[in-house]
Amino acid sequence: MGSIPGGEALLKQKLAARSGPITPTFAYLCPNESRDEAAAQLLGNNRIDIPSLDPSGLVFKCHSSLALDCEKNPVSYKVRLGLDQLASCECQDFTTRGGACKHIHAALLHLSDLKSHGLNLPDIQLPPSADDARILQA
Repeated sequence: MGSIPGGEALLKQKLAARSGPITPTFAYLCPNESRDEAAAQLLGNNRIDIPSLDPSGLVFKCHSSLALDCEKNPVSYKVRLGLDQLASCECQDFTTRGGACKHIHAALLHLSDLKSHGLNLPDIQLPPSADDARILQA
């Protein structure tokens, strides 16, 4: 890219943006049709595992929507739904943008589905806005 006119300047700009201050990422759940659809596809394609329970909440392993069934080690993300209403995901969308990525949406859908089949799992709700999430995290 450095040999393309303006490429070196673009690379420097990208590197400078990466080394800037890290802002906290907050999970909150607001209506998002495209993420709901992507989450339903993840769940329908069995891309999310049964959660494990840890002292702070539930941890799901969610495989990438691009992973192939024949892959031995597909790209996957750890999704945490906390009993304290705090949630996180390791994916780039969540870490750079916040909100609730499709993986968090899928984990919430999966939790609801598991509960509807009689599993005794905790109710976990996320805050409805970024401001509510900031207050919770503070």
